[in-house]
Amino acid sequence: MKKSIGSVFLAFVFLTVLLSGCAPASTPVPPTSIPVPIPTNSSSSVSNNPSVSFFNEWVNVDSQSGSITRVSIQAKDGGTYINMFGSCHPTDCNFREGNPVPVVSYNYDSEASILHVEWTMSFAVLTQQLSLVSTDGQLKVTTHTHFTDNSGRLDYDSVDYFTRQ
Repeated sequence: MKKSIGSVFLAFVFLTVLLSGCAPASTPVPPTSIPVPIPTNSSSSVSNNPSVSFFNEWVNVDSQSGSITRVSIQAKDGGTYINMFGSCHPTDCNFREGNPVPVVSYNYDSEASILHVEWTMSFAVLTQQLSLVSTDGQLKVTTHTHFTDNSGRLDYDSVDYFTRQ
């Protein structure tokens, strides 16, 4: 009987741990920020570096934008450096100078010509799709903002257009 109660107790503890979201120490814990999924087949059109036509300093076509005012996409150390600036007063807010510093992940789908970017900040996760508008060469940034700070703010979507500086 003691062995049976001990087994039931261990099973109960194990199930409680699993259901609470905890995992045994030997189980790898997945990352908290998951970039846009990358296809696993060998003919994948997804890479980390976008087309060189994305590399530039971009300025919002709406000079009074209350959203993203500037975008910087640069080649750096064999990779891509992405930064954005939001409308703040008296100077624009540098996305990369948040406290704590945000996590940025990105990948480029060459088949769709879309640069997927995700910013994980202390208060929100911004999921973006950047594409070049073929008719006028502008950069189109579509952003979904999901608030994670329990502030009660509603998620929202926005679209901004940028020209080369």
